[in-house]
Parts: sequence; structure tokens; C-alpha cells
Amino acid sequence: MPLKSRNIIVSEYFDNHLVEIVDEGVHRSLYFAGNILQSRISFITPDTLILLYTQYMMSALLVQPEPQHVLLIGIGAGALVRFLHHHFPYCTIDAVDHSDQIIRMAVGYFHMPSKDPITIHCRDGYEFLAAKKPDRPYDLILVDAFDESGMSKTIYTGDFFKLCLESLTPEGVLSCNLWSGDQRELAEVKNGIERHATSHLYLPVPNRGNIVALGFNTPAPWGKIKRPENELNSLSQRFHIDLDRIVTIAKRFNMTLGQRIGSIFL
Repeated sequence: MPLKSRNIIVSEYFDNHLVEIVDEGVHRSLYFAGNILQSRISFITPDTLILLYTQYMMSALLVQPEPQHVLLIGIGAGALVRFLHHHFPYCTIDAVDHSDQIIRMAVGYFHMPSKDPITIHCRDGYEFLAAKKPDRPYDLILVDAFDESGMSKTIYTGDFFKLCLESLTPEGVLSCNLWSGDQRELAEVKNGIERHATSHLYLPVPNRGNIVALGFNTPAPWGKIKRPENELNSLSQRFHIDLDRIVTIAKRFNMTLGQRIGSIFL
């Protein structure tokens, strides 16, 4: 990208970690360590999801198309909060991040909404969920807790995933962004999800190292995921997400060949 189109708005250190906000053409981006893109917002369409992995995380809407109560662990620039509040303005959202600096940047520089029905919590995600009263379960729990070193060590554990799944409605969805250059670490995280979820799906994000994991307290809800084409097109247009492509990837990486062939005739 030409230097003249890249304008650093903020450059700060937090616990010896560099955090930057950069304007790049029509986008404002949040970077860790100078070159690790964490989140991005469009100046033109700020309520759409720009980064592909966030779109894959929101494929959970195939199963829960009208969420009423959502928990988000890891705020970043607030792209997921903006998206959810735009499409579901009456949905209550608990947005949790351990960093006051990240919260301040998301609200101040990315204009993340932070008023009722949205509640911002500056707290470790595991501690928040462990202390939460189980009076109202979540329809969706979205986990995207990263720093420049990778997945948060306190979040991406079997104990945390167990708490998440226990905090969902019976047909709720846990949606997690996974990434690691260490295959053993990634396998351990996957094992933590598989150990506690009744069923799970993995969605590799094309041309990225990310994998989005969906966890359920029910058998895999293929009946909701493999919607008729007209329904997929309608939802794709509504959310500006290529859900047909995501469903294709879901089937390719989570069904046997026989199951995929059989699904054609359903």
C-alpha cells in the first residue's frame, strides 16, 4: 500500500505491546505490534463486516437468525458490536474485554456503540462468565480474544468452552475465531471445544490462517444451515455476507463424501 494512503492516527504502548490505529483509504484499522491486523471498519459502510473471518463468525446467524441476548468476548475495534446493534437494535449485548485501552479506542476512534442495550465490561472473559448469574442464557456467544502473540491463554481452554456452552440457550451457538502457528496448540483448543460441545463444525477461512469453530448443545443443526437457496440469498443480502459460500465450506469440511452427496437430494 502506498505510504501516502496510510495515516497513523494513534500509536500507543500498553503493557509493552504496541497498539496502532491507522487510516487506510476508506478503512480505519486496528493493528497490534505494527503489522498484525486485528480489526477494520469502513468509513462508507461502518455497520458491515469487512474482515472475512468476522463474516464467518456470524454464520452463526444461520442457526440463530434473530438473537435476543449475545455475549462477545474480545472487542477489538467493535466491528461485531456495531454489526449486531445495527441489525438487531433491541438485542442486549454484553461486550467483554480485559483492556481498558482497547475499549477506549473502540468507543473513541471507531465509534462503537456503548449505551443500552449494550453493556461494556472491562474484565477477563473467563472471570466474567464464571461470575455471571445464570438467570438469562445467551443465544450467541462470540469469542475473538487475541493479542499479537495469538489466542488468549485464559480464554481458549476447555474449562472456558464448558462455561460458554452451559451459558447458551438450548439451541444457542458458540462461535470462536481460532488461529495459531503452533499446530499442537490449535489441536488442544479444538479438543477443548469437542470435549464439551454436543456437536461442532469447523469453517476454514479462505486464504487466511483462521478457522471459525461453531459449537452446539444439540446435534449439528444441518436443517437450519442448509437452507433453501432463496432463504440463503435473502439472508446474504440482509447481512452482506456470502452465506452460500460459507455453507459450501461447512459441508466440504464437516461432511463425508457420502453425506455431501446425500444432502443434494434433501
